[in-house]
Amino acid sequence: MQRPINLEPEGIFTFVRRELPDYKGELSMSTRIGEDLRLIGDDADEFLDKFSKEFAVDLSEFPFSDYFPDEGSASMHFYTGRQMNRPENPALSLLQKLDSLIWGLFARRHSFKTLTVQDLYESARTGKWHPKF
Repeated sequence: MQRPINLEPEGIFTFVRRELPDYKGELSMSTRIGEDLRLIGDDADEFLDKFSKEFAVDLSEFPFSDYFPDEGSASMHFYTGRQMNRPENPALSLLQKLDSLIWGLFARRHSFKTLTVQDLYESARTGKWHPKF
């Protein structure tokens, strides 16, 4: 697909809403792909692949492992327990914290960079991965 010439942020919002119809939260340029949209591992990879095709963006230089843990890894379990929204139920929240602490003992990485809708927008405008400086 040819890259849109006059891309507006709403184009990215429309894409996100279409790809993630269950997401009911507000979308803004600061919406975080992993933490807010809850995309990690293979789901994040598939989402970015569709984004790349939809907006003709070359993501070959995108350092996926800097932003997302590997699917099924201890780092992924640790990340989901620490970075994702906590359940409102106090007992479930405590269990999630304990689960995260246990997985953290085995995780190779404990932190990842944050990918936002703004990053997607800048990449779509330029046609290639737009790294943060």
